[in-house]
Amino acid sequence: MSAQSRDSSSHLTGLKSDEGTPMSQRSYPGAGDTMSDLLRNATVLLVEDDEPSAEFLSRRLQKVGMDVQVVGDGPTALRRLAVRLPDLVLLDWHLPGMNGTEVLREIRALHAPEVLPVVMVTAVADEDRIADALSEGASDYITKPVHFRLTLARLRIQMQLVVARRQLSDLAMEDALTGLANRRGLDEALYRSVRVGARHGLPVSVILFDLDNYKGINDTWGHAVGDDVLRHVSFVVRSSIRGTDLPARYGGDELCVVLPDADATSAMRVAERIRSSIAGLPIPNGKGGVISVTGSFGVATLAPGANAEDLMASADAALYASKRAGRNRVTSADEDLPDRAAATLELRGA
Repeated sequence: MSAQSRDSSSHLTGLKSDEGTPMSQRSYPGAGDTMSDLLRNATVLLVEDDEPSAEFLSRRLQKVGMDVQVVGDGPTALRRLAVRLPDLVLLDWHLPGMNGTEVLREIRALHAPEVLPVVMVTAVADEDRIADALSEGASDYITKPVHFRLTLARLRIQMQLVVARRQLSDLAMEDALTGLANRRGLDEALYRSVRVGARHGLPVSVILFDLDNYKGINDTWGHAVGDDVLRHVSFVVRSSIRGTDLPARYGGDELCVVLPDADATSAMRVAERIRSSIAGLPIPNGKGGVISVTGSFGVATLAPGANAEDLMASADAALYASKRAGRNRVTSADEDLPDRAAATLELRGA
């Protein structure tokens, strides 16, 4: 894997995302009413080994404004999906090596139909085969030779469902104060990232931090100023990460970032960028002046054989090691943390 793909400070080339935007401010593909509005800017992964077919379909889809990525086999498609999910997948039935049904099973092992629609493309209109594909989790199917207006109509239906599901999901998974993911959204993203990372051998890192003396800010300046502090800090976090990373409010003044496909070095770099940006952030105190805040950070990367709970526990221990060392710093779980459990218990009880 290239250094760029492991560096959380870089955007993945050619991949688009609204995930760094507060959920309530996102503009979804398909926000308009017409077919062209609905499909414009939607991302599609086209899995097709026949080059003329792939060229024809991708060019036609691009003409209506869709962002199309083309791969020619199942394993490549699965690796692409491990890095970033498109809005939908067009999956040819006959592929070299893994056939379309096998690829579909692999996709559905990680991504439910409501998360990632998969439309099968087949040259054989066999009703039993189509029924089997639908029972395996295919969202719909189209037949070759492709009738393009019918294909667009079917894709439009899938995009309507995608937009509706995302809007409902955002309402259920957004923290109202910060616009970040809430605890439920964090848990889902973390478990999904760990599953994908384990399956494809990709690193997964977590940054966990809280604000130093946040209770004192609330006590001195009031909860309205405390809320503004969290909003300002959340903006800094969103501005410091990739679109593929997920920022969340873990609870109270404790925030978390899940970084798929990011190793420990990259995650430490991002954490330090967030820490230094927060420390230099002037925040109005409501009385004509400004206050400053700092944060204590813990960074952990998924170890072989570990699970999501282990990853969070390691980041938590590293965070509290930062607090014991004087606060306003970043500590890696890879560092030697003496009496880690005792340090965490001591500070949790403080």
